[in-house]
Amino acid sequence: MVSWKEVIVMQYGVRIQFLAIFLWLTSFSSLAVELDQSGMGQVLIFPFFTTDNGWDTYINLTLGEGQVLKVRVKSSEDGSEVNSFSIYSSPSENWGAAITQDASGQPVLRIAEGTCTISDQMEFGGVGTDFPLGAGVGSLEVYVVSSRISSVTAESIMDCGGIAARWDAQGEWADDPTAGMGPSPHSALFGEASLVNVQQGLASTYTALSLRKFADNVPHTSPADMSPNLADAEPIVDTPSLDGFVPHSGEGIDAVAIALGLGGLSTVTNQVVNLPDIQASTDWVLSYPLAGYKNYKPYTVVVEGGQLNCETFGLLANSESELVAEAQLDEAQGALESWGFGTRKGGETSTLDPPPLIDVELALCSAVNVVSFDGVPSILAEENASYLTQLYDVLANESSSTLKWRPVEVGRQDIKRPVVGFRLTTFANGTLNGGNVLANYAILRPHVRQ
Repeated sequence: MVSWKEVIVMQYGVRIQFLAIFLWLTSFSSLAVELDQSGMGQVLIFPFFTTDNGWDTYINLTLGEGQVLKVRVKSSEDGSEVNSFSIYSSPSENWGAAITQDASGQPVLRIAEGTCTISDQMEFGGVGTDFPLGAGVGSLEVYVVSSRISSVTAESIMDCGGIAARWDAQGEWADDPTAGMGPSPHSALFGEASLVNVQQGLASTYTALSLRKFADNVPHTSPADMSPNLADAEPIVDTPSLDGFVPHSGEGIDAVAIALGLGGLSTVTNQVVNLPDIQASTDWVLSYPLAGYKNYKPYTVVVEGGQLNCETFGLLANSESELVAEAQLDEAQGALESWGFGTRKGGETSTLDPPPLIDVELALCSAVNVVSFDGVPSILAEENASYLTQLYDVLANESSSTLKWRPVEVGRQDIKRPVVGFRLTTFANGTLNGGNVLANYAILRPHVRQ
């Protein structure tokens, strides 16, 4: 017979075991990668920057006190990394930089605010310093490091040169990046990018995508180190429809893909406004932030001996073209649909003939893509830019249409490919004050993803 003391011990043991399981589950779920709608995150993704066609891009980060950050610069072509930076901030300061062209036309990162920025080539400086960027168009990733320079160490490092010297071959951080570092109480930051065209009098701003609970620890590494990166995410994700979901691959990059795709992308919707009377035109930016990590696009093509990962706007690649898709897309169900002012094109209710096959060079094969419509010159991209795609005869109304893109589905995909971006519409109303003030406007709206 079990005594009352043994019953109490058993109940107490069960409670301890239950509490341990509960705490384990709570801690495990607390690390699930999540897209934060407020814009505050442990990791920020800027899907587009440009220095082309008269544009500059201004990056502004709102920091916690004394944060250390890692910034990665990725090209528009294939998402490969072209540069990286470490940022060491002082208390009560933010960080800002202009991505622009120098006097020779080369893209540079020009520091506008911040005590110390160090490049992967160990160049360093503060406000006014120019760093070679490596790409004129692309995307950015920003990571909050889980540690910061301790107050004792900070007193002995009087300038950015002193910080950079710690990464020298004989420096303290070369052997131990944790030396003189303490925990950072600030695990999140906020970021915005402003696209500015001074000559055209145009400016517009978007908020960076932000990921919360990215990893339990984001290590302090040298500016040239490949860590941290998006593949270092915890392999578990939270979305409005998925709570604590673990990708079948068990890979952190797939957890990021699910978070960015909100559990599975089905359509991208936004407006296109083309009004010649007021010189209004629209570009779409479609960016694949995980290009360079893993291919999520549905098919590949070979162009001049090189393989590209591509997809179209629901239109099949032209099998008679010299650029032949390696995967067969006979069952592709992607589609374009547009409507405006009582007119509708595309979709199941339309009597419009199916759109013709298109050549692969009109597909989305870049990591960052700019799309213009119906022969109207692009606002953001130069005419022959490799990342520019021109779409014809897809608008329901010549002046304004809402366009919905349902990406091609090829077979069963547990993880939809994440594509993000926005539309930029500009209006040119001429000048005011007898020709002294430009009366131009820019409207930027993120794509609606459903």
